[in-house]
Amino acid sequence: MEAFSKKNFILTLSAILVVGLAIMAISLTQNKKKSDTEAFKSEINEIKNQSDSTEVNDIEKDINNTDFSDIDNDLQNIETELNNLE
Repeated sequence: MEAFSKKNFILTLSAILVVGLAIMAISLTQNKKKSDTEAFKSEINEIKNQSDSTEVNDIEKDINNTDFSDIDNDLQNIETELNNLE
């Protein structure tokens, strides 16, 4: 009889775990924001436009033409999401 109750406990615990993971997956997919594909595509195109040269002048030109103004936005978004979890 003891072995039967251990099996029931393990099955119940497994079922609770599966249900919990399903709820977590559903909540994560509902809260996920769709990325702005146009902005993403333009950033990719800018990266593709950088030269392949290893000359210092060309590298400096690529660095000067790169927009770093929103480099911290993703980090701020991550911090905001982590703070909302608490």
